Amino acid sequence: KNTPDSSVDELRIKILNGTAVPGLARKMRNSLVREGLNVVEFGTSAFPLMNETVIICRKPDYYGASRVAQLSGIKNIYFVNDSTLFNDLLIIIGQDLAR
Repeated sequence: KNTPDSSVDELRIKILNGTAVPGLARKMRNSLVREGLNVVEFGTSAFPLMNETVIICRKPDYYGASRVAQLSGIKNIYFVNDSTLFNDLLIIIGQDLAR
């Protein structure tokens, strides 16, 4: 199938919990997998605690990134082209989703 949604299904997504609240990455993973998305990895962020949740899109796929943002309720999307990594989209969960 060659619909715009097929590109979203093929995105490899990594989710990191950037808060002190346990289980947020797993909860988001379950939610995105139910939507048919491909979450290849999830865990705890090594970065300092984040105030706001962000999506870092590592390939120039505006449609895919905005679709994931829409499904997850995340407003901050950054595009950083980097094809050396296994995942296409990195989500770092911040305090805004911990409340």
